[in-house]
Amino acid sequence: MTNHTESGMTQNAALPRNQLIIAKLGTGALTGGGDQLDEGLIASIAKQVAEIVAAQSQVIVVTSAAVALGRSIIGLKGKGRGVATLQALAAIGQHHLMQSWEGAFAQHGLTVAQALITRSDFTAGRSAVNIRRTLRELLGFGVIPVINENDVVASEELSETLGDNDTLSAALTNLMAADMLILLTDRDGLYDSDPRTNPDAALIHHVDRVTDDILAMAAEMPSELGRGGMASKIRAAAEATSWGTSVVIANGKTPDVLLRIARGEDIGTRFEAWGRRRPSARRRSLGPLFVRGQVVVDEGAATALRRGTSSLLAVGVREVRGEFTTGDIVEILGPDETGVARGAVSYPAGLMRRLAGLHNAEVRQFFEAEDNASATYHGEEMVHRDHLTLL
Repeated sequence: MTNHTESGMTQNAALPRNQLIIAKLGTGALTGGGDQLDEGLIASIAKQVAEIVAAQSQVIVVTSAAVALGRSIIGLKGKGRGVATLQALAAIGQHHLMQSWEGAFAQHGLTVAQALITRSDFTAGRSAVNIRRTLRELLGFGVIPVINENDVVASEELSETLGDNDTLSAALTNLMAADMLILLTDRDGLYDSDPRTNPDAALIHHVDRVTDDILAMAAEMPSELGRGGMASKIRAAAEATSWGTSVVIANGKTPDVLLRIARGEDIGTRFEAWGRRRPSARRRSLGPLFVRGQVVVDEGAATALRRGTSSLLAVGVREVRGEFTTGDIVEILGPDETGVARGAVSYPAGLMRRLAGLHNAEVRQFFEAEDNASATYHGEEMVHRDHLTLL
């Protein structure tokens, strides 16, 4: 018998074609709250990915649990450890984690490729281009990229306050211009309160736009096993949806969860895409963890930016804070210090300070002046609208 959902979709609906899906599995989902990998879940996910690929779409898997698996392998008890210990555990667990994924996909005739990435790889222009090019080549071969953070060399990735694979997933989603990001966890989605302490907590099925209230709600639900918790997933959803990609947070244990979400079934919490879709070459990782400085603008510039059709021009810049270089991410603040947008700057901080307040003609004259011959002209825009997202 066909099962109908609230959205009117059915489990027998056709899988989408020519789509790119990023599927991230958290530690809670992969370990089931215990000390061992849930091999049955990994096998199920591999089978579902194989069906999606057979329907002429592509999937990139982002996997957590290397640290948890390493801890289990050597019998180390307790979660709290220093950075060096966590890095060692990641090195132990990563090999075994990849073996599990490799074996599961081999059952369906699929090859996997491991890619270990850090956040800095997304901020360096050439590295980001290389990541995109390599992953596209792998997908073209029909290979399943299995990605994790490179915890062994990136100590900042292991800090409990600086993010985890949720951040990486959002950055990867934007880099690849993916059509959907699916975050699989050990919970059914976002609740209006913590279901572990409140039996009356209600699942939120749809979120049109991530607001401060949504973030505050998620902040009260930390993870017991992984590093991110619900708050990092909501921040990932906020970033991905701002670039026009829809996001779903769901329970990895839900039967055929990837297939059902891909078919449009109403499972978990869906965050609707609202931003303007742009090609991957023009997308940047604009989450708060990538911010290198701040630019304060006047009310006119803030209003123009909020319309979503304007670039940031020098005439609207009132103050430049911090030190950054061309291509770095800054947060743009209104005159009341409220965040307006984030974007990749066209000029380094020192040069932007000299350009602040100038009209377009004056900007061009500045670069034409003999004294400024060494400065490179990148246009009149301090932050181009194609490299900017609203908050």
